[in-house]
Amino acid sequence: MTPVHSPPGSPRRGENHHFRNSSAESPFSDAHETFDGHLAVPKEKVRQSVAPVRNYGDIIDRTKSINETAKFKKQCWKDVQVGDFVRLYNSEQVPADIVVLATSDPDGACYVETKNLDGETNLKVRQALRCSQKAKRARDCERAEFWIESEAPHANLYSYNAAAHWMQRNAEDPDAPPTQMAEPIGINNLLLRGCNVRNTEWVLGVVIFTGSETKIMLNSGITPSKRAKMSRDLNWNVLYNFIILFCMCLVAAVVEGTYFGRSDTTVQFFEFGTYGGSGGLNGFITFWAAVILFQNLVPISLYITLEIIRTVQAYFIYSDVFMYYAPVDYPCTPKSWNISDDLGQIEYIFSDKTGTLTQNVMEFKKATVAGIAYGEAYTEAQAGMQKRQGIDTELEAKRMHAQIAQDKTEMLRSLRQLHNNPYLLDDELTFISSDFVNDLRGASGGSAAGCQLPFHAGSRALPHCHHRKTSWQPSSDRVQSTISR
Repeated sequence: MTPVHSPPGSPRRGENHHFRNSSAESPFSDAHETFDGHLAVPKEKVRQSVAPVRNYGDIIDRTKSINETAKFKKQCWKDVQVGDFVRLYNSEQVPADIVVLATSDPDGACYVETKNLDGETNLKVRQALRCSQKAKRARDCERAEFWIESEAPHANLYSYNAAAHWMQRNAEDPDAPPTQMAEPIGINNLLLRGCNVRNTEWVLGVVIFTGSETKIMLNSGITPSKRAKMSRDLNWNVLYNFIILFCMCLVAAVVEGTYFGRSDTTVQFFEFGTYGGSGGLNGFITFWAAVILFQNLVPISLYITLEIIRTVQAYFIYSDVFMYYAPVDYPCTPKSWNISDDLGQIEYIFSDKTGTLTQNVMEFKKATVAGIAYGEAYTEAQAGMQKRQGIDTELEAKRMHAQIAQDKTEMLRSLRQLHNNPYLLDDELTFISSDFVNDLRGASGGSAAGCQLPFHAGSRALPHCHHRKTSWQPSSDRVQSTISR
């Protein structure tokens, strides 16, 4: 456990006990007040009252004589071994599981990014050992003498237990017997392979696990095959055909060699000789002749046929009108001829949040001005409510869509008569309300038209704003409209 020091000026628990117990000896018992009103305490009492600082030890043996020839050098990952001292710099990747000895931070902290291990992009803090924070250079590593007792490698990314041991020597008295000290090592003192050092100038550590014993390698499974089922079955069928072909050729070679090797047959009367001259050589020649004759048993041309089929399927995908994206005039373009095989291997689709596979579009449909609701729309919420009430939503949807289309035509015609706005795009109009245009023209009275004018002026600037607030004062027939970005 890391000791927590009390803030400056705050009394410790033991000191509080001295103040509460009047019978105990206080460090201020010999204090006297000076002429200026301050409290004077003897220096001996002050030294006795200060709590001793905990000694965490140091793995560096200051009494050890070295040549000071050790230097850090660049090394490949494959050459890193357990027990090596490794210095990493900012944005570098950790090549092995490393125990942090020291960092560029005065408190021994460093930051790592573990998205290659657990997918998290937030930075995590790792702490150096207290007994090794003074190791800054290569000569300090040369003087260091310690050993680590570690647990066996395991795949848990959030657990690690070990201990660093060393013999603490007194630099002032080299002849004094050393004292054995130890410090625990946890997961917060470990840099895992695959992490990236961030926001830290340099990190010094010692390698504890390499290669297949690192946690990232223990968590990596067998890479699944991405070949299509047809390709896998075809490969096995071709192998079976090769075995059958070999058996047929072998049988033909054995029969040929045995039959021509016999002298009590009619071969001598009906054949004009052989190429081999002996039964064994005739069988060998017959084997390869049978391979040439029976080679059609192996469907080599089937691979070419499958490639042609994949090409035609890719063309069908490219020509599919349902996958054509009209806004950018771009069809579905296969980048690989094996796209049909890849699509056939999909078994599950996981969506982590709304918007991953869908598109969230907010359209301006309705508005309320001076307590009057404007806008027509047939929403999914309205359709769900009608479906629970037993209403045929398909017929209702057709009726509402026809009514909205008719209202849209009447609204656009009235708007053009009121003001022919060249920037008004009919296809992009989402707010549909003929009653709004009629009130804007003064069909419900002058006060209603005055209420709509500020809203109409602000609605044209609505796509460029973030907030809009409209208030109406019935007593004065005034409308206050505020648009803010």
